[in-house]
Amino acid sequence: MSRPTAITHAVIPAAGLGTRVRGLTDGPKELLALDGVPVIWASLLEAAHAGLRQVVLVTAPGKPALTDWVLGHSPVPVRVVVQPEPGGVVDAVTRAGLGGRYAVLYPDYVLDRGPGALAALLAAADTRPEATWYGVFEATPARLARVGGSA
Repeated sequence: MSRPTAITHAVIPAAGLGTRVRGLTDGPKELLALDGVPVIWASLLEAAHAGLRQVVLVTAPGKPALTDWVLGHSPVPVRVVVQPEPGGVVDAVTRAGLGGRYAVLYPDYVLDRGPGALAALLAAADTRPEATWYGVFEATPARLARVGGSA
């Protein structure tokens, strides 16, 4: 069995409407402060600590404050893709246009482990055939089609 291709990119799906946290913030939920910094910072920091080369931020047309903050603060190069209308995570990931293996980081999900969780996950994905148990899978066109997306 050949060694899998290293994961060097991540997608951050951030085009949602934030209805579950409405009232806690007037802006995008990804900019909601957690310990004094926007919650999306944890995802960007994880990407940097894992040595990823680029993050693709999939955002919505009404979130310029999010795009501006990420482009001004990310420790990793960011490419921004706009999801014109809510279409779900699979649509967002598909719009990112990445092929092969990549990480998907949810910007409002923070692990209380500190930076390094993603690096450990990616190391496991490279060495263990059961890596899908850890949340890593290859997003082939056939697999995306089974969950409602397209490639």
